[in-house]
Amino acid sequence: MKGLNLFAIYKNGEHLGNERGFSTEDAIKRYLITSSFETLLDDPEFVSQYSSCLAVEDIHFPKFSSGKMKILEIQKSKFDYWAFIEKYYPKYSNCDKVLLSDILTRKLNGKAICEEDEEYIKDRDVRKELFELDKELLCEAFENFFNTVYPQQLRYGTDMRKSDVKTTFKGL
Repeated sequence: MKGLNLFAIYKNGEHLGNERGFSTEDAIKRYLITSSFETLLDDPEFVSQYSSCLAVEDIHFPKFSSGKMKILEIQKSKFDYWAFIEKYYPKYSNCDKVLLSDILTRKLNGKAICEEDEEYIKDRDVRKELFELDKELLCEAFENFFNTVYPQQLRYGTDMRKSDVKTTFKGL
């Protein structure tokens, strides 16, 4: 990843995402390949719908409006989902999923990982797996948060429990 810059990718002026590349053309090509459009790379009409601009500090992207380029700053998310996971995910400190997420994140960000971790993840789709893993961790953390805020007796009414609901509606 050394030497690769982050580019904002657009299709017909709409921001689709970001991709790393050596140039705008390279970033578009990589984006299309990643998006399973590799077979359309030789179609100039299709490719001409895409454009890209160098992202600034990985937190900015240009947006095209009325043919003029404006730079909009994307604020780093005020919601730190890792702080939320750390607080509400059960057994956060000794969880293999959390460790794997850290390894995948470092790999995706181009940071060094040890040879053993490199070997462990070598045949994986790092971005896709990281997304699914973090989504799962966040979902479990949210469920734990929700159960803490809304204890069991409140989920089915004032004092009614799930077992009461089954018993109440059994005869219907």
